[in-house]
Amino acid sequence: MPASPVQDGAVRLAAASSDGRLLVFKLKELPELARGKGNKILAVPSKDGVVLAAVCVLGAAQSLRIESGQRHMTIKAADLS
Repeated sequence: MPASPVQDGAVRLAAASSDGRLLVFKLKELPELARGKGNKILAVPSKDGVVLAAVCVLGAAQSLRIESGQRHMTIKAADLS
């Protein structure tokens, strides 16, 4: 998973797993692991093949567009909170 840059004004982080789960939370709530091991973004189930598929950092007024094959949906900023 490539790093996702955090710009000034970023307030939310969105994470999606390969089995279709989406988690959106405030950046200030991002849990940090002990002893400098990094951050825990999304706990994925122990099923084979389930991985963190995408990460996106969002500003306060930004909406989130989700695409899957030919389908897509946009979640407005007000609905993300």
